[in-house]
Amino acid sequence: MREAFYDEDNLEEVYKREMYLLSHANAEVGMFEKESFEKEKPEDRKFEVDYEYFESAFWPVAAAKFKDSNLISCSTLWTEIYSHIKGSSNSFSYPGRRMVLSDYLSRVDLNALLSSGQRNIIYSMSEYYEKWKRKQSGYDLMDVANYLLQEIKSKRASIPSIHFTMIDEV
Repeated sequence: MREAFYDEDNLEEVYKREMYLLSHANAEVGMFEKESFEKEKPEDRKFEVDYEYFESAFWPVAAAKFKDSNLISCSTLWTEIYSHIKGSSNSFSYPGRRMVLSDYLSRVDLNALLSSGQRNIIYSMSEYYEKWKRKQSGYDLMDVANYLLQEIKSKRASIPSIHFTMIDEV
């Protein structure tokens, strides 16, 4: 029997393909039951969901599920999640470490080019993304940032104080 040889790039592509197929298979059998965010531990997360993976694995599933998904683009959804819903300065203080719908809709300083209907769709899709991501055992950088901010705020993280910073060869 011949062993398959995978170089680093090939192995990553195989992994992405398997995760993509898994996400579609799970979506078809109704994978989203009620889950408790508080029971989840950071070590339960296995891989990072970046924009490339979001676009190739999540977006096709979400676009098929949400009939109004044609009103927004994949990059708009990603940007709103990263910049506002999970990326606002106080997102870590909300339940689930993400802005609640009423606050997201009431903030007039957010993207004025989006209608309230588009923002409702974006928020619904972001909720679906969180459930999908947890089911896939994934995380994104905002999960990490908000987790760390919450740990620092609650004083559970012991971080040495920094007295000064020196930058060499700017």
